[in-house]
Amino acid sequence: MFWSCSPARLLHEDEVLLVKNKVSGIDKKYVEDIKPLIRPRPNRKLFGLFRIKPWVYLKATQGSENNLKSWANKNFGEEPSLYDTALVSESAVIIGRYLQDKGFFQGNVVPVTEVKRKKAKVNYIITPGKQYTVRSFDFVFSGTSIDKFISYQLNFNKLGVGDPYDADILDAERTRISNFLRDNGFYYFNRDFMYYEIDSSLGTRQVDVILKIKQARQQYYYEAFKMDSIRLNAAYSLFENKGDSTVYDTTRIEEFIFIDKQPETIRKNILKQNLLLRNDQMFSESTLRLSQSRISDLNVFAYVNYRIIPKDSLRKFDLLVLLTPNTKRQIKTDLEASTNSTSLFGISGSVTQISRNVFRGAEMLELRANVGIESQQNLTNQDVFFQRTTFNTLEYGFGIGLVFPRFLFPFKNWNDRNYTRPRTRFGLNYNNQIRLDFTRDVFQANVGYLWTNRVGERYEFYPFEVNLARTNNISTGLDSTLRALNDPFLNFSFTNHLTTSSRLAYTSDHLRSQRYKRMTYTRVTLEFAGNTLFALYSLANLQPDQTQKTILKLPFFQYIRADVDLRQYWQQREDRYLAGRIFLGVGLPLVNSNTLPLEKRYFIGGTNSIRAWQARSLGPGSFSGYSIARLDQFGEVKIEGSLEERFPIFNKLKGAVFLDIGNIWTLEDTVSNKKDFTNFNFSRFYKEIAIGTGFGFRYDFTYFLVRVDLGIKVLDPAFSTGNRWVIANAFNADWKNNHWKNQLNSPASTTSSYQFMSFNVGIGYPF
Repeated sequence: MFWSCSPARLLHEDEVLLVKNKVSGIDKKYVEDIKPLIRPRPNRKLFGLFRIKPWVYLKATQGSENNLKSWANKNFGEEPSLYDTALVSESAVIIGRYLQDKGFFQGNVVPVTEVKRKKAKVNYIITPGKQYTVRSFDFVFSGTSIDKFISYQLNFNKLGVGDPYDADILDAERTRISNFLRDNGFYYFNRDFMYYEIDSSLGTRQVDVILKIKQARQQYYYEAFKMDSIRLNAAYSLFENKGDSTVYDTTRIEEFIFIDKQPETIRKNILKQNLLLRNDQMFSESTLRLSQSRISDLNVFAYVNYRIIPKDSLRKFDLLVLLTPNTKRQIKTDLEASTNSTSLFGISGSVTQISRNVFRGAEMLELRANVGIESQQNLTNQDVFFQRTTFNTLEYGFGIGLVFPRFLFPFKNWNDRNYTRPRTRFGLNYNNQIRLDFTRDVFQANVGYLWTNRVGERYEFYPFEVNLARTNNISTGLDSTLRALNDPFLNFSFTNHLTTSSRLAYTSDHLRSQRYKRMTYTRVTLEFAGNTLFALYSLANLQPDQTQKTILKLPFFQYIRADVDLRQYWQQREDRYLAGRIFLGVGLPLVNSNTLPLEKRYFIGGTNSIRAWQARSLGPGSFSGYSIARLDQFGEVKIEGSLEERFPIFNKLKGAVFLDIGNIWTLEDTVSNKKDFTNFNFSRFYKEIAIGTGFGFRYDFTYFLVRVDLGIKVLDPAFSTGNRWVIANAFNADWKNNHWKNQLNSPASTTSSYQFMSFNVGIGYPF
């Protein structure tokens, strides 16, 4: 079977398929760098078994050409990687150069080829010899003003005496020193003005490294330049219209010359604030790029560029900033569909209108409307796995946001600092959900300050956020269920309430960085609610006789909530990743409330969580949600982790294998028949971690990705100790249909069989 699907049998008599490149004889850390240098590379295998793409290519190119063959070759074919002695010899030479760059000056590379059944394996056997180290590192002064800058930077040199010689590090040092000089006034300087002399003839397997500066063709090449004048054309057009009768205005303010239409495109003080260079300031390339980025981030201009006009004799330069206005309005639409085999089906969409430069200060106004319909389970229906009503839930909402591209009171003075994107945001939102058993209205208003630092870390500070939640039209069935359960936590979830809070968030996103094979994402959020309000009530001795204090006759929540989201991505090969995620969250209710608001409590399971369980159906702790009417499970503590191997299959079709773990817990549940299962306890929480696994497929449509996942339960904490590894009964029909109910922590009232698998459809990656 393997031979029949092998492309090797379709090759011509004198052709041999390359199936493996191996590197041996040198430390593994160098092997990872050497392998990408080798040409040609073997064709990839599908699922590690078959080289389907070259087989399709060879089949499609045999015989007469037709449309079907052309389509198959274009979408699923790939030219076979043939063994080529010339390329093998060239690869050996390239590897030899690499060894030289890493200090193995006496290294040797011998390619050994094994050919069997028209398949070739090439082993590049390396004899590296001893690696040379740095004996000395010197700098030859050029006698110009740059000498002191370079000498200072050499104090931070990453290649020191005694270190293994590495040409790549030396090259990176040239770039670093050059960037430092260009940020300190030296406009004409570039890295090619510096070079190294390497003496490896000492006979001690050591090298002397000497950094030298080329002689300048012009004296001013090695002298610092200062800013003279700044011209900003806020009405620049890439395509001039000779018949354009627009009136332009030129205004000079200090060292700035503004060119703009009448009326002005944008207020001049906004441009001054985001252009960080000033008169007599030294040339700085990074400051120029940061200024360009800040002006682009205003979203007022479609084109932002600058031209530098040097005045060599004066050692000064003029700056011309060219800005082409963007369209004033934009409309965005989003459509999403999601499903889960044991849960819901839903369709939602939103329309957002963005108005730019509303008050000619680069303000942005966002108007949003969204609507969604879902097929939800009736909370009071006992036979929840079978009874569903199509599209029985309607959710709609409106939102308005106004963003100022600067800090407003009381942080107005902070705008002069070099934050890359200072923002002040005002938001007002309304959301309404209509379900079979109740309706819920949520009003939200907030004000926030957002900024980004030079290394791309984002900060959000919302000093004021207020939420008003109202639950109405509770059905008779739901009311009876709540009374029967007598769960104060659950009852409070359906109580009208008002919450005032403050929130601080930090995000570090290096997912798109090409500098590292290991990409990372970190987000930390800290939220406080009701603490200031409760302190004021206590100091003023307001409502002293009330156990739970209120505002506007509504109870308000008091809590502290913190969570951490860590993600890491290891690139194993091109387009193949191992993705990992850890989420830790805890919300601590304080004096005025014994739980968190429903929208702030944690849940687990679903399309982007533990995919073997439906959304909000797992936990809390080892509590068995199978034993009650289907009510969403929530908690104050959440621990979740995932590992997912992502790999290509055909062109845009990709596959994944995953492992999900986690659970949620309550902190102060007082219901007698639940608290021993749901409350977090250090002595047993690790025994209540649910485990799910599975596999999935993704198809990348470039602008969005459709994902299909099949989750399989492995360990279910809802069962009694000793019976939680449910995967052992995956093929036990009698257990799935009957015995499983007797092994739960509380008896199951449902008559359905145990659901091992959950089918999920989603948009985008789960993390």
